[in-house]
Amino acid sequence: ALLAARQANDDPNLVLDDLQKAAANVTGDANITNSDALMILNRTVGNIDKFNISDWVFLGYDVNVVDQNIAQDIPGLAAGDVNMSYVPGAVPKASILSNSDDVLAVKKTGSFDVPVKVAYDSEVGAFTLRLEYDAEILEFIEVKGQVSVLTNVENGVVHIAWADLTGGKKALKLTEGAALVNVSFKAINALNEAQEIDFRLLSGS
Repeated sequence: ALLAARQANDDPNLVLDDLQKAAANVTGDANITNSDALMILNRTVGNIDKFNISDWVFLGYDVNVVDQNIAQDIPGLAAGDVNMSYVPGAVPKASILSNSDDVLAVKKTGSFDVPVKVAYDSEVGAFTLRLEYDAEILEFIEVKGQVSVLTNVENGVVHIAWADLTGGKKALKLTEGAALVNVSFKAINALNEAQEIDFRLLSGS
């Protein structure tokens, strides 16, 4: 989404090839705009399940076959995957997020915030988070932070995504241990005094 936004904002330092531009144009219109970046974010969190284009994009490619079989690779890219990071079955890249074992003390009733922290000084132009929680015990309320994020909650997982739609001019600058976002929950019923609740950042965060 960030690269689509940078292209939409004519970032002079960004060079996309024709295949990347085709993957960025998920609205299917004539130009790459912030609407494309926003649509990519909405699909990332699950608010929509398809783009206005097919899930894979290919460029026109001429293959000449004369009198024998030939093998020819035809480049393709998943729609929306402008940075070409999606590899089916691949292990996700290392995260900037802190794998923290912090313990939060919360009241039996009322709301509380779960901070998602960065592990080191970071400049963040886009992020995707998937935070798992116990939906039988807790109710998700909102995500708080320096920026407005897109969210979707499904089966005990909060999906969160954001990208700087100015194309990088308003990237977040965070110091080690700072909260990227705070995710607010409240107990469905009063918690027991010694009750423990686990939260887990899922793969891809």
